[in-house]
Amino acid sequence: MFYILPKNSFPHTIFPSTFIAISLVFGFGAGPAYAKTPHSNPLPTSSISIPPAMSHKMIEQAREDITFHMKQGGIPAITKAIALCYTHTSTLPELRLKCILEDVTLRVHDQKLRTAIEHLTHKDPGPVAPFLELEAQNSRDSLYILPVFKTMENAARYFSPALGQTLPIMSKIQIGK
Repeated sequence: MFYILPKNSFPHTIFPSTFIAISLVFGFGAGPAYAKTPHSNPLPTSSISIPPAMSHKMIEQAREDITFHMKQGGIPAITKAIALCYTHTSTLPELRLKCILEDVTLRVHDQKLRTAIEHLTHKDPGPVAPFLELEAQNSRDSLYILPVFKTMENAARYFSPALGQTLPIMSKIQIGK
């Protein structure tokens, strides 16, 4: 079973209050990002078919990619890999979902890490990576998430179950286990 979203059915703007609410619940806009990476090849907005839930295989692939890139070079390596993923999956909607999952996982992880550092040290953890800057995240949201899911709330509902499987991997690697 697939959901079919009609052409041009997504909003072109997000009201700030809605965006803030989603940021708090879902982790979007949590920190810094995509301004310095190419954002070409958004999915076409005409009738995109997406599965009702991410497949176990796709989640497992995202987990493997996150593990590989985090071990290879940490946040810089995973941000580069996500940017390339978006570029190379322009005609592959299901694979594009994996890119979004990896992106959202990184955003939520970064926000949680920054919050923990600030809580423990009572200091600002410093600037965020360009890929994670709010403007960069908003750009990716407009190009890749909203055309498919229409709202950030829909995206949050779709990716939440998968995040439960990808976030622990990133956190585990980040702390060196």
